[in-house]
Amino acid sequence: MTKVMFVNQFGQAETKDMDYIPRIGDIVPVFCEPFLKVKAVEWFPEMIMPELKFSGVDVLVTVE
Repeated sequence: MTKVMFVNQFGQAETKDMDYIPRIGDIVPVFCEPFLKVKAVEWFPEMIMPELKFSGVDVLVTVE
């Protein structure tokens, strides 16, 4: 399982354990319906957000 953190344009975050890594353009079931589309996928999220260093998050996904 991979721990994926989803962040939307309002700064809300939701973390899910997933069997796969979403790709850009995928529709993901997070936050609300209608479901949102993946805008960006970032590996090594602790490089972008240092506070994630010890959180166990593997991938940071931006949705819109």
